[in-house]
Amino acid sequence: MFTLLAASLFGCGRKNDESANGTDSGTKDELAGLQTEYSILKAELELAKTDSVYLVIDIPGKRFVLKQRGTVLWDQPVEELQSSDGRWLFGNEFTGGGSHFVRRVEDVHLYAFTEQSPDSVLKIVSETVRTTVDRMQRVVPERFDITWQDDLILEIVTEIKGRPESKFSNLMTSIRRNFQRQGRGARLVVGMDAKRSVTFYRVAVKGLPTLVIPG
Repeated sequence: MFTLLAASLFGCGRKNDESANGTDSGTKDELAGLQTEYSILKAELELAKTDSVYLVIDIPGKRFVLKQRGTVLWDQPVEELQSSDGRWLFGNEFTGGGSHFVRRVEDVHLYAFTEQSPDSVLKIVSETVRTTVDRMQRVVPERFDITWQDDLILEIVTEIKGRPESKFSNLMTSIRRNFQRQGRGARLVVGMDAKRSVTFYRVAVKGLPTLVIPG
């Protein structure tokens, strides 16, 4: 997989070189698209060089993917909910209009949950998040959010009805999130199957590298 990423990067870079030399008859939009594709491939190639798990948020594909060394560990389609600011806005804000594509998770907050459920994928990634599989299986989220720098928020909502770990903590986190934004950043809200969300919640730790494909 690492080799395929490198090959894709080389091919895309060669197309960009041809465009720069005037041999490509494509439009400016096509050239911009190639440059964006090249930047994304280059960014993922860097992530794939390490043993760390990383998250790919595919905005046009409406999918979240967990990868390690370019190999897919977990792949989940998501549905954007009406309370969201819009996935296209989120993608644009996250990438700074296409200037950078990778950020690291700053914070994760669990609002409500039910008791544990097994998830075999966690056995693969448990060493990465430095905890035991048993500990990682203690909760199934009802709702949680993930934040990145510049007031970027991803909120995950599942179909279950759980209990809050701390109503006070939830209130203070919501107030802080709203106060910090003040019209800045973007909030993407998506629905996800509860059992599938277990892996995503437990792997989405502070510092998790996140690559966004803005579309």
